[in-house]
Amino acid sequence: MDLFDPSCYTHNEIERNSINNINSLLVHYHGMRHALLQGYTLGELAPEIGALVLFSAVLVPASLFAFRYAVRKAKMEGTLVHY
Repeated sequence: MDLFDPSCYTHNEIERNSINNINSLLVHYHGMRHALLQGYTLGELAPEIGALVLFSAVLVPASLFAFRYAVRKAKMEGTLVHY
């Protein structure tokens, strides 16, 4: 039994499906690969750029809201010493 063989811990089919699901979310990876290795133009990279803009438009305000909420809660509870 090989301890470093991942197939002894999980089934290969489950592992491949989970990796493919995660890989489909990595739009930046595909865009960089197309731009650097295959020489795509900006027009050809438009879907990847659009997805990154959409992710940024959703996640940046959400993260700012979460940070503001966490700081406000920490100030009320007094868990941050310098506030």
